Amino acid sequence: LCEPLSGSRARVEQALVARLGLSRWIANLIARAPVFRVTLWLIGLRWARTHDVGPIYVLCTGFALIFTNLGGARRKGELSAYSVFNPGARALPGQLMAEDFDDAILHRQRRDE
Repeated sequence: LCEPLSGSRARVEQALVARLGLSRWIANLIARAPVFRVTLWLIGLRWARTHDVGPIYVLCTGFALIFTNLGGARRKGELSAYSVFNPGARALPGQLMAEDFDDAILHRQRRDE
């Protein structure tokens, strides 16, 4: 019943056991099954709404989702879709930038990098 987990699921399981005092098999089930995670989130949302912090709960959830999904490993030389995370803030080939609009409006020749 208790499957060994890896990565973020293992960290979720450890946090549930350490911080909430849940038994390991319940924490393992919650970490494996998205239905339980969504249910727990909805319970948390209901609690947050009763304490008038619902919007903050939703905002913090959004930031948590963004930050947990940004840290993926890329292959060597692979660029991020977000130019601020690339070395030298390099844009992807074909990416439309503000400078492109400026060049078009001012009728300047396009600068190729």
